[in-house]
Amino acid sequence: MQLGISTVTTQGQVSVPMRVRKAYGLLPGTRFLWEDVDGQLVIKPVRYSLEDFERLLPAPQGVVSVEDMDRAIAAHLLESR
Repeated sequence: MQLGISTVTTQGQVSVPMRVRKAYGLLPGTRFLWEDVDGQLVIKPVRYSLEDFERLLPAPQGVVSVEDMDRAIAAHLLESR
């Protein structure tokens, strides 16, 4: 199904037709992956998962109980007064 036509500008930019943006929930700043699949150009929006963000975090440094967290929060609140 054809969703629209775009033109490449002299700066190499392409506008995404409104029908495509609405159909796929594409917002300003959306990044795209360009692939060659059996001679066909396939453009996919880059979607991030929670696992992608989790890999950005440092590895956990041990287990902390809820009680220890409560004590640390209370201590911080007392110090910040």
